[in-house]
Amino acid sequence: MKKSRLIIMDIIIVILVVLNAAMIIAVAENYNDENRTYNTRWFMNLYKNDEYGRAVDYASRDKIVIDNIQDNELDESIAVAEYYNAEFYKNVYKTMGNTQKLKQMEEQSDMALKRMGSLSILKQKIDSIVNVPDRQTK
Repeated sequence: MKKSRLIIMDIIIVILVVLNAAMIIAVAENYNDENRTYNTRWFMNLYKNDEYGRAVDYASRDKIVIDNIQDNELDESIAVAEYYNAEFYKNVYKTMGNTQKLKQMEEQSDMALKRMGSLSILKQKIDSIVNVPDRQTK
């Protein structure tokens, strides 16, 4: 009698452990989705308030973590920060007369502009902030 109770209790424990593991996996997946949504909203709030510099800091600081996330909206948000950064440094290198770095920044700017997708509407605003004359997309 005692042996059958132990077997039943062991089965119940195994079932509870499996259910607990499944719940932990579900919570972890939802956390990643929620975190992505939060990051995208956070970037959009920064852009709404013209805080492109903070977006650049955030995107570069967390680049390794963000690179592992496959989210098109988040990638577009990061591309805006990268475009701003490249345009800013283009002006710096143009003023300094460093043509090699200027060319590098132009390439980075073009790559970021292509990735901006629906957020490419922010290009004119960024260009006006960093005083870049409007140029055609390649």
